[in-house]
Amino acid sequence: HLARLLWRNPQCPAIALFYFLYVKNADNRSRIIAFVDYYLMVKIRCSKSRLSRQRRIKKVMTKTKIILYYSVFAFIATLANLLAQELTVRTYAGSSNIYIGILAGTLVGLLSKYYLDKRYIFSFQPRTPAEDAQTFVAYSLTGVGTTFLFWVTEIGFDLYFGSKTARYMGAIIGLTIGYVVKYQLDKCYVFSTQDQD
Repeated sequence: HLARLLWRNPQCPAIALFYFLYVKNADNRSRIIAFVDYYLMVKIRCSKSRLSRQRRIKKVMTKTKIILYYSVFAFIATLANLLAQELTVRTYAGSSNIYIGILAGTLVGLLSKYYLDKRYIFSFQPRTPAEDAQTFVAYSLTGVGTTFLFWVTEIGFDLYFGSKTARYMGAIIGLTIGYVVKYQLDKCYVFSTQDQD
């Protein structure tokens, strides 16, 4: 019973004192053994507590790093998307230039985001080009719903407000919501074999 108390509270002076009083009538050899036992209990418990704390800190830092990286990469992909749209609209002056621009921006954003997520967020290294292609297809499929959301918000803002600024604002809102959802989808269904918590 005393050993269990010491294991749970190794640094409690009262328990330690009681433990030593318990063996006060023992010979010197028993006292030394009791002291060594107590010392080892404290050392092991403190080491485990320190390791546990270090693991928790590392886990929090890893999550913080992923959130930071993912936010930066989402910004880069959004910027690439909007730039591709703008270049397409300026290059092609047809009646459907806005929709063609949205498609071009979607493709550029998809390719850039896949590369960044695959390499830096999920640390995925495909063994063969076929595996990479298969992963890209899965990555694209998880983005169907989020892409539809992005299209609806961008086109909706364009139709309602009738300005380029509003259209791009709708795109940013749709992409932001879509990327948050897509991270969870990719984590569960695309890169689920990777060790990402």
